[in-house]
Amino acid sequence: MTMRVQLESGGIDTIRAETVILPCLRRGETPRDLPRGLASLDRRLAGRLTDALASGDFKANAGDRLVVYGPRGGDWVRCILLGLGEAASLDDAALRELGGHVGREFKRSSTHRIALVIPPISELAGERATALIAEGALLGAYRFDRYLSGKNGDAKGGARKPRRSKAAPRLDLVHVRPPRSLPTLRRKVTEAALVAECQAVARDLSNEPPNVIYPDSLAREARRIAREVGLRCRVLDVPAMTRLGMGAILAVGQGSAHPPRMIILEHEPRSRGAKSGAKGRGARTETLALVGKGITFDSGGLSLKTATGMPDMKHDMSGAAAVLGAMRAIALLELPIRVVGVLAAAENMPSANAYRPSDIIRSASGQTIEIVNTDAGPPRHRGLRHDVEPDAAPHRRRDRRRGPPDDGMGAEPIALEDGPANTGRGRANTGNGGGRGRAARARAHSRNHPLHPSTTRKTGTILCAASTNHSPPTRPRRARHERWNRARIAARQLEQALEQ
Repeated sequence: MTMRVQLESGGIDTIRAETVILPCLRRGETPRDLPRGLASLDRRLAGRLTDALASGDFKANAGDRLVVYGPRGGDWVRCILLGLGEAASLDDAALRELGGHVGREFKRSSTHRIALVIPPISELAGERATALIAEGALLGAYRFDRYLSGKNGDAKGGARKPRRSKAAPRLDLVHVRPPRSLPTLRRKVTEAALVAECQAVARDLSNEPPNVIYPDSLAREARRIAREVGLRCRVLDVPAMTRLGMGAILAVGQGSAHPPRMIILEHEPRSRGAKSGAKGRGARTETLALVGKGITFDSGGLSLKTATGMPDMKHDMSGAAAVLGAMRAIALLELPIRVVGVLAAAENMPSANAYRPSDIIRSASGQTIEIVNTDAGPPRHRGLRHDVEPDAAPHRRRDRRRGPPDDGMGAEPIALEDGPANTGRGRANTGNGGGRGRAARARAHSRNHPLHPSTTRKTGTILCAASTNHSPPTRPRRARHERWNRARIAARQLEQALEQ
């Protein structure tokens, strides 16, 4: 659903909407009066808001909802009171949830225009609060209806043109008291709208059926988005991944008619002092790597899933969709940091060519992986990450005699997956791959790896990322080991921030 967000600062008297929503904080046991400055709102409803509050039915707890219908012949059909709870509990998540309730009202009441009245209180009237509410409203109004049939049987996402509504839904954010800086507020809301739009792009990709989104079509979509927002995009096919020794992703996808793809997206920050449109290395030196798991459909392979557990497996590529949406947002917001997004796309299907339990495969890191169950989480999750994040790459050098790498030399990329690993029985049995032979093979192919500094234009530090599967060294140096632990803690904090 496409929704238009409009900022209004002319007061309540200028509202022209079918539905008016009024958020209410809980002050005391039961609210008896309207917030300050909303007396004219009650007059337009012929005193019905005051009567509704006086009854004591509306407690203003978080999630409470009370609908007050306007008088016959009035310009307002309904006024909805939404409870927010105590002011102390009103954090960013609660503001987004408020916006989500507003966005869902479009689907609940089938209205085309809603006005959200923002009272003159610090918890709601700030620029950040308004932006969070707008972002939540856009996400709450999201609906994947591309393939729903119309009255004549035409599907919206088919070859025929979809039906167009008369007007896109509109949300008016009405400030009772004019904001301090309307241009700044507009910029904040515009940025929030871009972030919500990119989240909707990720949701669309995850909701697409598996006969539409498979590795090659996901690569085409990544190329299209890269051209649209100015990202650099490279796609590795099967021969290229074979040369790089990416045995894990090749094994997962070898049973499908759709061969796997490795997709690399790069965002270069604008250089300081450069002309508009020029990009370079002058903005900042850090590089952030995002890694997304893109199993476009996971049937379980030869260890086939049950019929009830298979329909939602099109969402096994949600990690790749999240990375693609994040890279789009990063490019549109022109963030001053270099970002590399890697999408490991494959389809896990059973066939005569599929990989089998008891197979031993070798990943790009040089480690060997024993497959016990083709539907178990660890072989796929860790195996794909070993292909994307080679253990011997120079920006992740590891001296076994001295322990983990110094945090100044870089850390591991952040890995975004669709959620917890499957609960099927199995394990990823990693070996050393043959000692010196493993190191020689890793050196031979690591410089061509998509996350190698020479391939991604070495610019400095790789920001902290997901925790590793490596054990601490036997005789670590205290200072280096403490820095390594701090890097892992920062990695978890950064990953949690991205999830929020």
